[in-house]
Amino acid sequence: MKDVFESYLHAVLRQLYPEPGQWGTLGFGNLTWCPPGVVFTYGGSVARLSAGIRSGLQLSPELVEAVADLNKTFVAGYFWLVPGQTDHDWQLFWATKMHWDYFQTTDSLLQWIAQVTQAAPAVLQAAGEKFERFGGAPWWNAGADPEPQAILMMANAA
Repeated sequence: MKDVFESYLHAVLRQLYPEPGQWGTLGFGNLTWCPPGVVFTYGGSVARLSAGIRSGLQLSPELVEAVADLNKTFVAGYFWLVPGQTDHDWQLFWATKMHWDYFQTTDSLLQWIAQVTQAAPAVLQAAGEKFERFGGAPWWNAGADPEPQAILMMANAA
């Protein structure tokens, strides 16, 4: 299933993002990144989509409550906070994952890829807008080199 996953994911991304450099893979494999800051990892026992929502957040009870409330109502994945170097540098991430055993057929795998690649931009936009009131900035910097950002995303999604 993993080989099918990667080849179909790349085919979908070529259609969604036809310009060179809009999406890519890392040399060590099992990681593909695409706009708007989505990283797919597909090693081990799961396929996972991860994304950074905001960075530079100041930790507060209200922020933690907002993340908890979102996790209570959101069925497609989960949100979590990751500490940065200071109290004013917390980061908000989102991920959804599926165990390879869930995919009974190639069609179910292909359907999941299509759904998450199409839904991710809307999820990121809605969550980003919800958390703008807490300050910070969007996590993914579209003007920066995507590969270091993808590696950092993978480290925070582990």
